[in-house]
Amino acid sequence: MRALGWFARGEDSVARRWLSALGTWMNRVRPNALRPIAAGGPPDPSAASQEQALWTQLMDERVIPEIRRLFDTSYRTIAPASDPNVDQRAIDYLQGVRNRLSHIPDQVYAQIVADVERGIRDGQTIDEIATAIQRRLTVAGSPYWAGRARTIARTETVGASNGGAFAAAVARALEEGDAEATKVWISTLDGRTRLEHRECDRQVQPLLQPFDVGGAQLMFPGDPSGPAHLVINCRCSILDIVGGMDLDWTNRQFQGAT
Repeated sequence: MRALGWFARGEDSVARRWLSALGTWMNRVRPNALRPIAAGGPPDPSAASQEQALWTQLMDERVIPEIRRLFDTSYRTIAPASDPNVDQRAIDYLQGVRNRLSHIPDQVYAQIVADVERGIRDGQTIDEIATAIQRRLTVAGSPYWAGRARTIARTETVGASNGGAFAAAVARALEEGDAEATKVWISTLDGRTRLEHRECDRQVQPLLQPFDVGGAQLMFPGDPSGPAHLVINCRCSILDIVGGMDLDWTNRQFQGAT
């Protein structure tokens, strides 16, 4: 339960930071996208793609440091003598986070184009199309953007914490010469857990071998190299096992957790 509370606090923090960054970015994009309307033209979707540099800066300043903190905390808990800043697995993982979070400008560009095309198809006036885009580019009170923030935050929080734990387990096994280290997939067993993750619960694999999750190969829960339908909104955990260690499941805290 403590682990789930840690996940929840991390998820809330990442979601708040991502929404804050999105609001700042949209405040820059919105007037530029709507400006051509004053001259009788359609909204300009390129206003979104033109602010790619700002979006990257906001991710670097507000969101990625928090994801790095979650990764490092998990890493240092397992391998306190190792440094994630020089661990290539950690470096590669965090670069992947930056890449994954970079696509919002392209997605918003496509959404504005779709709004304009839909408006033209439905016979809307320029003002009606502009109103739709104004809503699209406004964060406050938007269920859509709140939902996106929650999905991104949960996925990245679980991925960072499990990715950090996995990288640290590998580092520790190498330091200790533990050739028998293994890992266990631990599912959150409640009504929201997808079938593939429920079936994966307690699966044990050698540390450097992937889990078999619904036919996909994942190194840890939330592994971003896996298919989206098995990674997005994952709430599972990884446990590394030192060679010769036995597990006692009689007082499992994860069952029935929300």
